[in-house]
Amino acid sequence: MRFGAQMIKGYARLFSTLKSLCVAVITDDDTWQGAQMSITTGIEDGLKKSDIIWITPDTAERAIPCWFVYRNGKIYVLSAEPQQMIPDAANVREAEVAVRWKGRDARLVDFEAAVRVIGPDRQDEFEEIGQLLVAKRQSVQGSVDDVIRRWMAQGVILELTPRT
Repeated sequence: MRFGAQMIKGYARLFSTLKSLCVAVITDDDTWQGAQMSITTGIEDGLKKSDIIWITPDTAERAIPCWFVYRNGKIYVLSAEPQQMIPDAANVREAEVAVRWKGRDARLVDFEAAVRVIGPDRQDEFEEIGQLLVAKRQSVQGSVDDVIRRWMAQGVILELTPRT
């Protein structure tokens, strides 16, 4: 989609009023691309101090405790084990996330997140993130490859990107 300079200036003004921080990039062919800025320090610190986050996906009405992996500003959550099944996980697009202090009943930070589903159709990406999840999940039985294959057959991985 092509935009004129006036239209781009108008969008820039609009983005400056939004709570979500955006970066606009204009490519050589005058197209516009937007991207969210990095995760806030408060969210990152909270994720480092916690083993579990509470997720309320747009496919459920209640919060679900989930173990997770945090990497490069993204949070990865598996929905494939009996103790961590997220309702209709393949269709989740947004979620509310609550991060609690490890070992305490104190809430550190709440935020909204955009969700991207990583399913078996993205085998290479599923396997890469799956290895990180296996390393975090100490109670799984079987080889890393067997566990990832089992997870791939049973569910999906959700990639959560905090909206800051």
